[in-house]
Amino acid sequence: MDDLGQHEYAALRATIRERGTVRAITFFVTVLAWAMIDLGFLASRPHHVIGALLSLMVLAAGFETIFQLHLGVERVGRYLQAAYEERREAALGEPGAQAAAVRPAWETTAMAYGKAYPAAGSDPLFTTMFLLATLVNLLPVLHVWRMPGVLVTLLLAHLLFVGRIRLARKRAGRQRGEDLARFRELLSPPGPR
Repeated sequence: MDDLGQHEYAALRATIRERGTVRAITFFVTVLAWAMIDLGFLASRPHHVIGALLSLMVLAAGFETIFQLHLGVERVGRYLQAAYEERREAALGEPGAQAAAVRPAWETTAMAYGKAYPAAGSDPLFTTMFLLATLVNLLPVLHVWRMPGVLVTLLLAHLLFVGRIRLARKRAGRQRGEDLARFRELLSPPGPR
């Protein structure tokens, strides 16, 4: 790996580390902001319907931020895997190539670990916590049962967010394989024309 490659690799690994930290902080700040808004509206009399929507928007904004950070981290990881780890392995297999004492393999190993032990990892999108917060957010809404139009609107908004969480989780589950295939295609040498 030349100097530019070493700098790029180090910068991208730092990007993964920093975005992972920002993701966890964003979750904490989101839940804190949501709880403060929710408690504020619960303490008000009468309970304002707008409070349920506002606090739901805080949850949704936090979730979307975390989701985008996760997608970025995964994409950078697959680039590192395809551009550095797999290319390095291919180059080491060529005649006359010198094996290095240490070579990058974190992304390849992490992906293999995730496939071998799917239940061993944590949830990088905090989906269970977001779903629980959505349920808690919905509980005070039930006091408007005498206003069916308002109740249906609030229930629909919460169900849409639950659907978004489920779709995001499904997409995140497919992303590693899809991004790795795309980077392999982009980084493969062009064939004869």
